[in-house]
Amino acid sequence: MDSLPETIEQLSGKSSFVIYMDPDSSRSQISYIDLQYLIDKGLQIMNHGSETPILQRNRLRKLLLGRRREKQGEVQIVRRIGKKEAIEFWERDFFAVAKWLTYFEDFQQLPERMKILLLKSIWHVWTRLEKLAITAASRRENDCKDGEIMLETNEAYDTKSVEMDISWFTKFPKEKLKFLFDEPHEWMDLSVIQLLVDLQPTDIELTYMLCQLCFEYAGKRHQGEVQDVTERFQEVLANDLHDYYTNMDMPRYSFRLSQMMKINKMIQEDIRRKRVNLELAKIFPVYCVKFSHPEMFEDLA
Repeated sequence: MDSLPETIEQLSGKSSFVIYMDPDSSRSQISYIDLQYLIDKGLQIMNHGSETPILQRNRLRKLLLGRRREKQGEVQIVRRIGKKEAIEFWERDFFAVAKWLTYFEDFQQLPERMKILLLKSIWHVWTRLEKLAITAASRRENDCKDGEIMLETNEAYDTKSVEMDISWFTKFPKEKLKFLFDEPHEWMDLSVIQLLVDLQPTDIELTYMLCQLCFEYAGKRHQGEVQDVTERFQEVLANDLHDYYTNMDMPRYSFRLSQMMKINKMIQEDIRRKRVNLELAKIFPVYCVKFSHPEMFEDLA
């Protein structure tokens, strides 16, 4: 039987009632990562508008143009993920979502403060479903093995063999932090992949799933004005999906829609489960890194 991970008290060597780190020594070990350049470039992308002319007749089809990715070359396997790789992934995903949002005219009409707030809120939610969907499609085409997760159409990591370097954000060995940080095969709810393989959502359906997941998440997270905006977005996009099914002569589409929402719900529940561990990590002296915009990573796991 595997031994249980150490408790917080054992790990820190302090009582559960008084767990702290010397302020001076803690401060000297903290590294700072300034992500303002991400915000600035993301805003620049959104203000610039879409890269290609939008000639489609409804919002979903326009958003589809913004996320369509072509496969290029053989799939490359990422062998190691450390600070450099993590930041590269964040940049690529953050900018991809910023570009995608430029294809949504209703979003482009929002004030700048609302645009950047939504972008910071949904980028990691969007990329979670996007990666699962690319993985499912690749498995159907036998381009991706069971233990591999796609990061892009031509890039993947093996959950069983990828080397994880966590020394840049914690000084504790990962063996001691099993109760806080997931192993690579636990980063996402992988049971979703088989559901996507079975459902085989069309490009329009997947685009709707991305929209619904992101805007539902952002609305619940921020409430108030943000929720009013995201609910309006969801309503107009749901109407577009209905028109799509009607034009496809598929009036009874309730089963496919229920499966799509089941997948989105599973992803949201997985995010909520991981949030508990992230909150624990904030309470105890686990991290040795500080971000300029920590709200961007509140639910990133």
